[in-house]
Amino acid sequence: MPTVTIQTLTNIDDIRGSSFSIPRAWAQFLPAAVDLHVTSLKPGHTRGNHYHKTRKEVIIVVHADGWALSWDNGRTSRVQHRDFVGRGAVMLTVEPGAAHAVVNSGRMDLYTIGLTDGLHDPEDTVRVEITAGDQGSKIKNQEK
Repeated sequence: MPTVTIQTLTNIDDIRGSSFSIPRAWAQFLPAAVDLHVTSLKPGHTRGNHYHKTRKEVIIVVHADGWALSWDNGRTSRVQHRDFVGRGAVMLTVEPGAAHAVVNSGRMDLYTIGLTDGLHDPEDTVRVEITAGDQGSKIKNQEK
């Protein structure tokens, strides 16, 4: 059964700002990262609402305010939801077939870094509504 795991990252910040080390577990989950993407997400918007047929994904969410994650463990499982508050960073590992969506419920932009074990392929991404997305995210996802 496909899964999504969530790991809160430790902030070793100083007067310059935040610094998050990514645990080596990502490399065990995704030993051959092939694709990398960096995104910003404005308040009130959603990214995701999809799953990948074959690609594994590691997503690092760097946030300075509230956000929410919705995910499932395959099409026959129930959708789960978790809210996050404040500043920090979270690492998600997402197996093929697990739908996922990130919603910026805060007042500041948040950022994601995504690594996958295969090149971007629109045929590998299947759109599913697991959380109420905004119109902007629907338009963007349909273009990809």
